[in-house]
Amino acid sequence: MRPGVRLARQGKPPRIEGHGAVFNKWSLPIGSFREQIMPGAFAKTVQRPEGVAGGVDAVYWTEPTTGGVWALRDMVTAAAPVASSQDRPRGLVTDGGYVYWTTAGSKAGADGAVWRAPHGTAAAVQIVGQQNVGGLGRLAVDGERVYWLNVDGADHALMAAPLGGGAPEMLAVGPGGQVFDVAVDEQRVYWTASDGVDGRVLSVEKR
Repeated sequence: MRPGVRLARQGKPPRIEGHGAVFNKWSLPIGSFREQIMPGAFAKTVQRPEGVAGGVDAVYWTEPTTGGVWALRDMVTAAAPVASSQDRPRGLVTDGGYVYWTTAGSKAGADGAVWRAPHGTAAAVQIVGQQNVGGLGRLAVDGERVYWLNVDGADHALMAAPLGGGAPEMLAVGPGGQVFDVAVDEQRVYWTASDGVDGRVLSVEKR
């Protein structure tokens, strides 16, 4: 049996049916490339992923609707859970040894958090809690701290905490209750925000 699809004409409207892989069989040549799909490769289906990052050992992603953080280490074995029962995991980033992510918590209060787990493990540890994580929960890391954005009404705040956990520090406050992304280099932290009319790219020097 070969992978394939067909147009099913029964019913209205027509729909596409078929299968995309056959286990334990080499695929037809794709240029100079062929692949073989092993049983269990589709045991974990991705459920509305959001944050994604490539690490030294795997690709990681978050699933806000299922509360899962997942890792895929190769194209043969199934995806492995890094964390489960998380309260709306959102943004995600990695460094040389860990994967970090935010959880948005409920929309009613400041119960979001920042988490991390060592690569190749499911040993999730909360770095800081009781945060009003805003937007898509994007975050960034350098060699010392993790950075993220909180939202409080019509204003937002750039936050930071030690990578291993500790008291969060407010680095800057800005107008605009919509926040988008955050990045860091050797000297400064950058982020994007909007008040619903005007968008801004903001920056502050590291302390």
